[in-house]
Amino acid sequence: MISNNLGEEEIRKLCLANLSAFKVLLPQGFYRQVKKNGSIIPFDLHKTEKLLDLFDLIIVSQKDYPQIESQAKEWSDIGIIAVVTKDSSGASVYVSKRRRDYTAFETEITDETGAGDVFAAAFANATAAYSLRFFPFELEYTKEQIQEFSARQSKSL
Repeated sequence: MISNNLGEEEIRKLCLANLSAFKVLLPQGFYRQVKKNGSIIPFDLHKTEKLLDLFDLIIVSQKDYPQIESQAKEWSDIGIIAVVTKDSSGASVYVSKRRRDYTAFETEITDETGAGDVFAAAFANATAAYSLRFFPFELEYTKEQIQEFSARQSKSL
């Protein structure tokens, strides 16, 4: 679901239309306002509390809100999977009141535009795929290729 520029009522209707669907909130930029000089002003997170219980997974950048870690823990306390991305430092995943940190893979960055969107889409897709376990033959990479890449980075999956 893409809910750019939708109001609270429209988002609620879309989420309630299919209760069994896995719903992901990607509020990149929603919790912040960028001033003309480039400085960032965080929004009040509590303005969206009424909608949060409609989502299964929330992925948000640490850049969006300086105190997002404590908010992510609160989300996990009510059953939402919360992911806080931290640029080249990786991400923290909050599930069932527990936090697990993941370091980022080392890569050569040529342009970071859209990196958070790509991460969010890949994470949401992987989470949904893992929970459904359908169509594994459609993976672009083999399990061995993913494991080899992980081993080269000294990471365990």
